[in-house]
Amino acid sequence: MCGCVAGRRRGRGGPRRSTSRRAPPLDRPHGTSGRDGGGGGRGGRLLALDLDGTLLTRDKRISPRTRRALDAAAARGCAIVIATGRGIAVLRRFCGDLPLQAPQITYNGAVIVDPRGDEPLRQYLVPPARVEAAVDFFLDAAVPVAFFTPDALYLDERIRDVEDWTPPPLAAPIVVSDVRAAIGRPCVKIVGTAEADTIARLRPHAVARFGEALYVTQTAVDLLEFLHPDVSKGAALRLVAARLGVARADVVAFGDSHNDRDMLVFAGTGVAMGNAMPEVKAVADLVTGSNDEDGIGAALETLGII
Repeated sequence: MCGCVAGRRRGRGGPRRSTSRRAPPLDRPHGTSGRDGGGGGRGGRLLALDLDGTLLTRDKRISPRTRRALDAAAARGCAIVIATGRGIAVLRRFCGDLPLQAPQITYNGAVIVDPRGDEPLRQYLVPPARVEAAVDFFLDAAVPVAFFTPDALYLDERIRDVEDWTPPPLAAPIVVSDVRAAIGRPCVKIVGTAEADTIARLRPHAVARFGEALYVTQTAVDLLEFLHPDVSKGAALRLVAARLGVARADVVAFGDSHNDRDMLVFAGTGVAMGNAMPEVKAVADLVTGSNDEDGIGAALETLGII
């Protein structure tokens, strides 16, 4: 069993309380409600889980211990929300058998989905006036681009790991020689993919260039993304919690990358994975084991949720 260590959260007016001691356990299961786009968690706790690098192991599976932990949490009335940079089809590909009743957060919060029919409850598109500049930012740096519309993925032909973007048996992306051909279509997000040092160099330039015009986030060491300026996992999680009637103090969020940071800051308890970026660990209340060490299950036990 991997251990959890207390973290210290910054950016909210000083250090947060330590969570190294066990939190009071849920004393009874809470009922669910079918109102407001799916039940689960009304009056109880909400668990928000990043997908890649958090819920999934390196070989893209949910470990047996993590699965048992989430089933136990759901049985005690916890709503389970996957908060991912991917779309609903990929979420379903990896998490289809999890007890998902609450609205799910996809595309880093750009699309909040009702799991009862996988229909969008809320959707934010990149402002059309910003799309071309965002695409050119990457192309001018010789960085391959992935262009996401609500219904399709246009993938630069220079990107070789196609199955990492749309794992089988999902429909393959549309591979193009010039991703600018997709400009003019509704756009959920624009992603540049390159070596880690290139992404690290480009990220501050992207923030300086687009300021408040776009949400700029790093979803992995090799991925930099542009989305609608009002989008983030944290903003989406706030909406979902309010929809379910879950108090902020009863939200527990897990993540590992820059795009998870504000979600951990919003949550009553933010949990960074052992493999998380330093900037994510810096704002966490708790640092748990890595995604390959059943970190989610260990944290849920430490917090007394299961």
